[in-house]
Amino acid sequence: MRKRERQDHIEERLRREKKVLIKDLSEDLSVSLITLRRDFDEMEQRGLLKKVYGGAEYRNRDGGILSEHHYYRKRALEHEDEKERIGLNAAEMVKDGETIFVGIGTTCLQVARKIRELDRHVTVVTNSLPVLGELADTHVSVCSLGGTVNEREFALLGMAAMDSLKYYSIDKAFVGAGGISLEYGLMNHSRESAELCAAVIQRTVQTVLVADSSKFDKNSHSVICTLNRIDAVVTDSGIPERYIEEFLRNHTKIVQ
Repeated sequence: MRKRERQDHIEERLRREKKVLIKDLSEDLSVSLITLRRDFDEMEQRGLLKKVYGGAEYRNRDGGILSEHHYYRKRALEHEDEKERIGLNAAEMVKDGETIFVGIGTTCLQVARKIRELDRHVTVVTNSLPVLGELADTHVSVCSLGGTVNEREFALLGMAAMDSLKYYSIDKAFVGAGGISLEYGLMNHSRESAELCAAVIQRTVQTVLVADSSKFDKNSHSVICTLNRIDAVVTDSGIPERYIEEFLRNHTKIVQ
């Protein structure tokens, strides 16, 4: 059974029964407890259930912290499989003992999720509220930037976030983008988020762009940096050939 079918089954059963036990689901679906816990994690992030001891309780689509922000939830569901693979490939680049930055957006959230699943022993600096929630109950050392909550981006932004960057030495920065073009490079949806991302890139040893192919040839409001500032890009097989040529010209590592 594919992940989407399995999660649809869980949601439908929760809608009928209001609560399910993970052991019962494991037996009924012939799926491991580990796989179901991952499903529960993802579905809780999407506001579809609430994890409880031994199982989960139903939460309709109007409940939950992320589901209250429909724009963020909609983005999380777009190109979901691609983002999951990108997250895994990016997380595999992380070495134990490193200090890394994980940025905002749903693809960066997948990076954090895979870091947790791979049991990496690292320090994560972030301004993403979903990333903080994803890693809060793990052995990963999580450092939150200061700032003001931006409800659209679900992130901490502003001068306090910028100021707190000076306290960190970052080995790798995993950053997303609202749009990517050959002319302007990486762009984001707001000036504040673009400024913070640009400041992170200036402080890190290695910058890794994580973005699915839908972000290429797409403009957004504020420029982060040109493409030659990127050390590696983790994407999918749909990226236009001219971007591959540009990355190769800039000696940028490409992971697909």
